[in-house]
Amino acid sequence: FTCVCYSMCIKGIRVLVDAREKLHIPWGKPSNQQHGDAMMAFDTRSAMAQGHGMVEYKVFQLYLPCIRALWADEGIQTAYDRRREFQL
Repeated sequence: FTCVCYSMCIKGIRVLVDAREKLHIPWGKPSNQQHGDAMMAFDTRSAMAQGHGMVEYKVFQLYLPCIRALWADEGIQTAYDRRREFQL
């Protein structure tokens, strides 16, 4: 189930990045836009996700710095605090 957990983590951060934009919440650190773009470009149905939504360890490790930076971002935290306003 590890691959499923990795996939869910990526999907969750993608939802938060998308919600931050839709709720017009500014980035806490503007340079995190790059990380957000990288996460939004990840296709969970791609070959990197084994074609069926499961992300392997090696692929997850490539995205982990983005996930950590985004989770620490004040804008993402604000979006998370407002999670009742969108489906998480």
